Amino acid sequence: MTAKSWPQVALPLAMCALLLGCAADHYHYGVGQVALLEPNSASSSPHDSTQLCVTRGGDHPTLDRVEKVVHAPGRWIGKMFGRVRHSDSEASVLREEGLLLSNDYLIANGLTDINVDVHVYSPKMQWSRLVANKEISPIWKYTGGTVSWLRYTLLPHRVLHQNDFDPFTNTLSLNSTRPLQGLYESAVAKEYFYHRDDIGVGNYAMLQYVPFAPLWHHGRATQDVLTYSEHHLDPELDRQLYPLVWARLGSTAVSETLSVFSVVPSDSFLAPTMLRISGSLAGRLAGKEIANKKY
Repeated sequence: MTAKSWPQVALPLAMCALLLGCAADHYHYGVGQVALLEPNSASSSPHDSTQLCVTRGGDHPTLDRVEKVVHAPGRWIGKMFGRVRHSDSEASVLREEGLLLSNDYLIANGLTDINVDVHVYSPKMQWSRLVANKEISPIWKYTGGTVSWLRYTLLPHRVLHQNDFDPFTNTLSLNSTRPLQGLYESAVAKEYFYHRDDIGVGNYAMLQYVPFAPLWHHGRATQDVLTYSEHHLDPELDRQLYPLVWARLGSTAVSETLSVFSVVPSDSFLAPTMLRISGSLAGRLAGKEIANKKY
C-alpha cells in the first residue's frame, strides 16, 4: 500500500472509531455473562481502596534520577509555554486522585481481584504475579507473559509516567499525574475480563498481537469508560475525558494501520512516529469537538 491509498484505509478506521468512541445509552456493570444494569453491591462504599489490593511505591534513588533525566525535555518545553511542573507532593496527590477514580470504577464492575500498583517498580513481584495468575495458561505465561515482563523491566512505567494494565500479571499500574488516564486504563482492564467466559483472558491477551485487534479492544474500552463517566462523573471531568480517550483511539488506529500497510517510504525513520502523533492529535481535537457539542 502506498501513501496515495492512505485515505482508503483512514476513512474506514475513522468510521470505526466514530462508532466505538461514543457513549452508549445504558451502562453495563460487571463483565461477561454477569453484566448488570445496576452497580455491584460492593460499590456502596465509594473511595474505600482497602477493597482492592493496592501497593504504593516508595523512593527509588536510581529510577528517580533516570525519571528526572527522561522528563527534562518536557519540563523545558513546558517552561517555554508557561506550564509549571508538578512538585513531587502534587504528583503524589494527583496519582491518589487517579487511584480513587479507578477504585470506584473497578469496584462498581466487581473487579476487586486486580492488583493496583501506584508508582511501583518491582520486576520480582511482577514475575511472582505472572507465575501465580490462574487466568493465564502456562503456554501464554512463558511466551507473551515473559515478553510483557521484560518490557516492564526494561522500560519502567514508573519512569515513563505511563499507566498500564498487564493481563498476564493482573496488574493495573498507575504512574501518570493525569487522574483520568487511570480511569481509562481501568476500562481497558475490564475489556480483558469481559472475555473471561468465551475465549479466556490469556487467549484474548495474545489476540492483541493480531493486527487491528487492539483498535477494537480500545474502541470498546473507550465506549465503556465514556458511558460510565456520563453516569458517574461530574460534567467537567466527563468533558475532559473525551479528548484523552479519543487521542488514544486515534493513535491506536494509526499504529495498527502502520503495522500492516506501508504508507510511508521505507527509508523514512521519523514518518511513522509523526503519523502516530498526528493520529493522537486528530483524535484529541475530535474529542474536544464532541465534548464541546455535548456541553
